[in-house]
Amino acid sequence: MLKKINVVVLTVAVLLTFTVHSFAGDLEIHGEFINDLILEEEKKYWR
Repeated sequence: MLKKINVVVLTVAVLLTFTVHSFAGDLEIHGEFINDLILEEEKKYWR
């Protein structure tokens, strides 16, 4: 019984870790994309 619970906890922990990491990766990509957009707008504005 205890082994089964440990396996479940480990599985959930691994899944959570992967989810958080992929989510953080998506946020970084979106952050760079948004920064590029802002830079483009600033260039237009300063011309």
